[in-house]
Amino acid sequence: MNNFKIQIYAFIIFSGIIMLVMIDSSQESAIEEPQTTNADKLFASNPTTTTDPLDAVPSNWTRVEPKSSMRLAEYKVETTSGFYNVIVFKNIGGNEDQNIERWFGQFSGDKVAGLEERSESMDIRGSQLTFVQTSGSFNGGMGQSEPIDAAGLMGFIINSNNDVFYYKAVADSKIILDGKRDFVQTVLSMPLF
Repeated sequence: MNNFKIQIYAFIIFSGIIMLVMIDSSQESAIEEPQTTNADKLFASNPTTTTDPLDAVPSNWTRVEPKSSMRLAEYKVETTSGFYNVIVFKNIGGNEDQNIERWFGQFSGDKVAGLEERSESMDIRGSQLTFVQTSGSFNGGMGQSEPIDAAGLMGFIINSNNDVFYYKAVADSKIILDGKRDFVQTVLSMPLF
């Protein structure tokens, strides 16, 4: 009986040692693996090298043919609530403040919570960026779309290397709210500045 107990104890100790070695080696391999960020995951399905900075977008952004020659690029962006279009302009007429006021003027009525009218400027890597958002009833205009009740707008104005890029999205406010984080992360990750 004592021999049997000794064998059981030896087996338990041996099993414990094997578990420690396995845990220790799995922790070492986890440390050696490169850590990925949210931005890495966002762009994981796309090549990291591209000749056109406007192609550096996540897989839920599909580049489509612009509906106007005034547009530099256009994207259809999928969210869990639906889709919205992002329109990109470069060096359009008017200064930044005039364009922001024009964007704000395309909306009337009550604002939607989370999309109150605002513009916020920041400096990133030597470029000046301005984030713009507003909401309410979209009156249409500039070839964007038909009027939309309870709509939202989000946009960026990027002053970089003597060029000014305008990113603008207008859609139902629920879709804009759902896509806001992705929109901000994607535009801030583009190699334009």
